[in-house]
Amino acid sequence: MRSKEEAMDYRYFPDPDLIPTQISKEWIQTLQHNLPELPEIKKTRYLAWGLSEENIQKLIQTAELAEYFESVAKKAKHPKQAANWIIESLVPHFTEANIPFNAQHIPAEELASLIQKIEDGTLSNKTGKIVLESLFAQEGSVSEIIQVKALVQISDASSLQAYVDELFQNFPNQIEELRSGKEKILGFLLGQVMKKSQGKANPALIEKLIQERLMH
Repeated sequence: MRSKEEAMDYRYFPDPDLIPTQISKEWIQTLQHNLPELPEIKKTRYLAWGLSEENIQKLIQTAELAEYFESVAKKAKHPKQAANWIIESLVPHFTEANIPFNAQHIPAEELASLIQKIEDGTLSNKTGKIVLESLFAQEGSVSEIIQVKALVQISDASSLQAYVDELFQNFPNQIEELRSGKEKILGFLLGQVMKKSQGKANPALIEKLIQERLMH
């Protein structure tokens, strides 16, 4: 319960086996200069990229994951998309397989290529996840998997018109609900087309075709 304020109170004394060491300011500056980027600085940068606080906290847990994210984001040019695919789709594969995250398992350029294929309309989100599963199983590159599994998204209006015609024929009650203003039923109708097309139909184009058909 005694108060201790100064070194003498603790009875500190120099260790006779250790020689005095002088640390120069230059050495301290060198160490500071060579330090890796700290998590808080990364957080500031990622916020500027439009990432959510929740996603940022997950990405900066390890230096490897943060570096992988940055590599994918720079190649895909879509930081938010890169973060979402890594956190919501890629990392869970490692978790389910009960193995630690390994940046070499799926090269950053391959995940970036997958994101670009979704952005340019080659793949839908659903077929993109199929490609990711195959990438994780190391069945080939993104381009090879798309070709072997015939996963290219159908974005030709004439090819998709048949799916829309089937909707109007098979789900007349739901179509009438949509016509009356119940927009939520649109999700159900889109889901039917995606199921029928095995995820290959372009959902935005299907929605457009449905709306055009309703106007006639």
